[in-house]
Amino acid sequence: MENYLGGSMMHRNLNEWEKYDWSIVQRLPHFSGSASVIGSFILIVTIICSRRRRSHPYHRLMLGMSFYDIFMSFFMAMAVWVHPENSCWDANDCQKVGTVASCTAYGFFYQLGAVTIPLYNVALATYIAFATKDHFTNNPSSHRRFDLVFHLVILVVGVTQAIIPLILEDYNPYDWLCMVVPWGQDENGNYLRGNLTTMIIYAYMNLIVVVVASCYVTAAMIYTFCTVVFKPDQQSRGTGIRVAIMGLLYTIPFYITWIIPSIFFYLFLNNWYTGSNPYDLTFFTRYFGLVYTAVFLPMQGFFNLFVYFVPLCLKVVGVDQTYNSVPRESSVYDSDGGADAPRESRVDDSAGADASTMHPTIYDQMC
Repeated sequence: MENYLGGSMMHRNLNEWEKYDWSIVQRLPHFSGSASVIGSFILIVTIICSRRRRSHPYHRLMLGMSFYDIFMSFFMAMAVWVHPENSCWDANDCQKVGTVASCTAYGFFYQLGAVTIPLYNVALATYIAFATKDHFTNNPSSHRRFDLVFHLVILVVGVTQAIIPLILEDYNPYDWLCMVVPWGQDENGNYLRGNLTTMIIYAYMNLIVVVVASCYVTAAMIYTFCTVVFKPDQQSRGTGIRVAIMGLLYTIPFYITWIIPSIFFYLFLNNWYTGSNPYDLTFFTRYFGLVYTAVFLPMQGFFNLFVYFVPLCLKVVGVDQTYNSVPRESSVYDSDGGADAPRESRVDDSAGADASTMHPTIYDQMC
């Protein structure tokens, strides 16, 4: 009898839900989130410990992005560990050891990063477009304060929109995340925390932010490449292409980590809000979306680390020796006679400086 039951269970037809290992979705973020934390931490330390990097907008923009990413990635690496214990579906296999407060903190930093990180990608694309257009050559005094407005606007917008769900108690568990969703129900079917209206508003908002940022970054990259391709001077054109490629390398991880996850989350939450499946999502689509999101959504910091060190690595291994002769202090960043540049290396504004001498130093300062 035992063998018969065992055999029948082994050979029975699985339903659609049982065909997929849903538990892996909750384990994957431990690895991808940890990788991003390490990447952002290395970037933060590298920039903070270098006076030269701290004084330049490009590096400060990367510092700002990494600052927000490290908090978001840390909680993503914790995944379900910070979920409230009483949110377990299976008491015999529950990794949730957190509290409502820990899940609320997770949700706050996730929502903060969901808006600030795409906006920092917009700021970075704008900076690269301006740099290749010789904007800072013609307006050297604007270079040092270029990123300050971006930092301030991103901080205000990001914190403001992240605080509203905090006040409304809308940060609650959702799969391996804590985000703006309702949670728990009383005997009348009313949610104990959060509501569906706030959930769908933030689902729309996050999707719109990512889509608009993606369109802007794409347009900025096209503009940048068009600008450098038609430069008359071969040397400045070659350097401009190098800078534009750096911008493209930052753009690709942004697409990978934000566009597809944002679309999937909108589809999932819209199904919850409508109580139906208007987009006819199959179990495979849902599983693929959750696995993809668990792997790539926390990876922005990890990808940024590799892109950030591309110029330095090329110079170290000797692949790119074109501009090694450029003095490190005599850059466009100090063209306004900044305090970080030695007196003998500051640019003499009265003498002027052409684009061919400015562009190599922009690329050189990315090292």
